[in-house]
Amino acid sequence: MAFIERQLQIAVNKLTQWSILNGFTFSTSKTSCVHFCRKRRLHPEPEIKLYGQVINVVSEVKFLGIIFDKKLTFLPHVLQLLKKLDRVLNILKVLSNTSWGAFRLSLLRVYRAAILSKIDYGCTIYGSARQSVLQKLNTIHHSALRLCSGAFRTSPVESLYVECHEPSLEHRRQKLTLHYFSKILTNPNHPYFNYKQSRFLQRLQDARPSVVPSFFTRAAGFLHDLNLDTAQLLPNPVILLTPWIPHGLKFLNPFENYDKRLTQLVTFIYSFLHIIVNFTIISYQFLQMVQKALLKLHLHVFLLTQHSHFNFIPHVLFLRLK
Repeated sequence: MAFIERQLQIAVNKLTQWSILNGFTFSTSKTSCVHFCRKRRLHPEPEIKLYGQVINVVSEVKFLGIIFDKKLTFLPHVLQLLKKLDRVLNILKVLSNTSWGAFRLSLLRVYRAAILSKIDYGCTIYGSARQSVLQKLNTIHHSALRLCSGAFRTSPVESLYVECHEPSLEHRRQKLTLHYFSKILTNPNHPYFNYKQSRFLQRLQDARPSVVPSFFTRAAGFLHDLNLDTAQLLPNPVILLTPWIPHGLKFLNPFENYDKRLTQLVTFIYSFLHIIVNFTIISYQFLQMVQKALLKLHLHVFLLTQHSHFNFIPHVLFLRLK
């Protein structure tokens, strides 16, 4: 703990020096520290100072809308998410009135926009939680699908998925995880493009199933279940056509010789109409050339069919150009 505390203090000191040089100030009251560990017995907490004041050590912290607890169970995040979704589900209950309510398609759109978008946010991170924690979100998912489809409470869950064309939350999390995993592998500029998991961490996860699996471990498990272990992804080509970097492309700009402050509006309109007329004439001439070329082109098609008692060779197409 002493070594980790010393290294963190050195990093905090560098951040404070950078903030002083660039005119920034970190708020000591809004800064907190979380000690991620699974120890149950008493253990000393790190003591890190910012501007001479000790940073408060808390059990959970909210970062970019996701609550990280010290044991990475993500139970506080799921519980807070359930509170938000309950309020939105009440709106869906009002809209699904049987006498004057909205249609199924409209209800599904409201559900995808107001409820499913909040469930999907950060699911690649909190997807490492236990199944008992993640299953708490299934009640909201199933209740919303029943309201949208008008099904009974005793309707099977699988029939709701088919009727509303919505997968289960588990399959949706797997899909989004693999989508982000493929996005990393196809972007050479991504920080984790050349990431290789350490053998120590892999042995630790294999020996202790209670350890929270990393994102790459979960993605590799999903690929193994889908028999896509050997699938190779080609990196996307990097296109550097940005307005602030000269790209060397040449294009026609008939207005570059006119000064906007000294040129009348009629001149610009006349130049624009002149360009349209020339483009129309050129396109008409091009179409005529294409028609003449097609008339000179003759295609001779020979269909040969060979029948036999044991085998049959279907149509064979031969093309000859003149």
